[in-house]
Amino acid sequence: MAGIKEETAPIKCGPCLFDGNTVEPRYFCVDCLEYLCTDCIRDHRRNKLLREHKILEQDELPQDIELFEEMKKLSYCNKHTDVEIYRYCPSHGVLVCMYCLQNDHILCKGVSDISCVLEDVSKNVEGNFIDLQSKCKANYTEMMKTIETAHTDINKVKLDINDVIHILQYNVDILEKTLNERLDIEMQSLRLSEKRMSNLEQKTSYYENLQAITSKFGTPTQSIALNFKLLTLLKEFQTDESVKSIRDKQIQFIQPTKVEDLITMLHQLNVVRTRKCNEASELSSDDASLYVDDVKCIETNTKDGAKQLEESLATCEMVQKKDLSRLKVIHDRISLLKFESQHTEELQTSVVAADFLSDGRLILLQQENTLQLYSKTLCSTLQLYSNKLSFTSKFQLQNNVKDMSVVEQNKNGSFTVAVCFDQSSKILFLEYESEFLQKNMYYCSDSVLSISMYVHHMVALVERNSEKSSYGIQLLDIPTGHVCYAFDEFKLSSSQNNGKWSVVKLSQPNRISTCKTTMKVIVADRNTIYRFNIKDGECNRNTFYAVGQCYYESMYTKSPVLMNAHDVKCDTQGNMYVLTNDGFYQLNKVNTVPKRRRLNSCRGNATSIAIDEIRNRLIVGYMNADRAHVFDFILPTDT
Repeated sequence: MAGIKEETAPIKCGPCLFDGNTVEPRYFCVDCLEYLCTDCIRDHRRNKLLREHKILEQDELPQDIELFEEMKKLSYCNKHTDVEIYRYCPSHGVLVCMYCLQNDHILCKGVSDISCVLEDVSKNVEGNFIDLQSKCKANYTEMMKTIETAHTDINKVKLDINDVIHILQYNVDILEKTLNERLDIEMQSLRLSEKRMSNLEQKTSYYENLQAITSKFGTPTQSIALNFKLLTLLKEFQTDESVKSIRDKQIQFIQPTKVEDLITMLHQLNVVRTRKCNEASELSSDDASLYVDDVKCIETNTKDGAKQLEESLATCEMVQKKDLSRLKVIHDRISLLKFESQHTEELQTSVVAADFLSDGRLILLQQENTLQLYSKTLCSTLQLYSNKLSFTSKFQLQNNVKDMSVVEQNKNGSFTVAVCFDQSSKILFLEYESEFLQKNMYYCSDSVLSISMYVHHMVALVERNSEKSSYGIQLLDIPTGHVCYAFDEFKLSSSQNNGKWSVVKLSQPNRISTCKTTMKVIVADRNTIYRFNIKDGECNRNTFYAVGQCYYESMYTKSPVLMNAHDVKCDTQGNMYVLTNDGFYQLNKVNTVPKRRRLNSCRGNATSIAIDEIRNRLIVGYMNADRAHVFDFILPTDT
């Protein structure tokens, strides 16, 4: 029970206790390790062999003899516990007994009597003790801080594990539903074919009975009409390919990768103790809550069941080989991508948006201002460059452009890209095979500021039409433009705001980006960068309205250089890239520690950024310029 001290057993005289008497002691013999009363101390001192023993009187009596027992053991050899030490071996730095000297140290040089080193050791005992105490205290303090940090890391890793499990479970559920839906479609097709054949069989039986009656009782005209119906039915049988299609084809489950390989890949997820990275970086107090993803796992793109598994595995293989959080831009290796025009006049091009395809080809959304005498002609284009950054194709757009996003990529090199326009609610979809062709177009209910492809939906940053500017995030059905999910109210995450309801109002946002790895939506506005915890769900027939929960990177005091971000992108490992007037930055985590690094400076008129993870390069586009900068980067090996 708290507050009650443990009582110690009363000490008694050793010799008297041996005779069965309990007498309170007045003395203690350090050599014999025994308590003695007044009578027994006389006998102890009369014995000639015991006269030189060290005796403690009543005011020095110890309550516990354990330390005295340990002190007595100090005089004896660790190997031969009943033999006292008497020599010092400087070659091995040990105190030895006579047996150790004969057996192990007979050839050692400089062996001396223990009394020779006693004086030097005695001088340093107090200093060594003080030094030991100081180091122990310092190590203990550091250990307590380390343990406290470790507990914080453990809590973060628990959240990371939960996030990974949630993402995996989410994608498994989506995959299961998609595959079952496709299986149901095939089953429905079989049922329709079966029903069709059954109807034809019933018609045949019916006409057979009708022919029997007509041949006996019918007129020649009726016989001709019946024969015509039989020929029509026969022709229907001959043209019906349902039986052949079922006979020649079989329903299969496409599995490009063995389940065992997927399980092996999942088993590579681990919790380990890693070396801390001490690269210089100042973090704001809110940095710790900016990222929650440490255990990296790439989830699947839901295009079709087989393809999403294949693409996921390819992405995972790439991530395992490269750690993009440690990339370093090679400052003295900068290439130029110069823009050419058919006009002879001065050309000023603004790169509104840029993105790399998975095969290294580059897509630029540009707005060209061709300066002529007394006039200026505006022209928007979507341009495609090869993986060697040579011009490939171009598509002319009628209006001023605002943003673009790659919607789908195929292995044969074709892809689909979506474009939104300035002060417009229109989203245009273009498909590229050998040239750009318009595929689809629809109008949203609000003006679209920026777009980004998520897993199932197109995520749009919109400005609602009202007297006061207000902004929202919408998840759009790609074929129809239907708003499946709408977020027009936002609050800080409870973990970042101590459980309080703190309303977030977006201030002139200009860019939105999605991260399929962490299942987060990133929004850059005039003051800060928000990371919304918005998962991509299934399509809803009715619009689902919700409050967007977010974390933010503090920009006001500790990170002023990251204000007014022009562009923000995410790579396949969850790292974010922010382009500002001051340069472009990477926001990531190193060993669970949130980190912000400036990768390189750039011109003040920078407008867009894109990263090519395969070929290790970044491209930065500018406003009113005839070129873009291509920065190469390296990935240092972690030693």
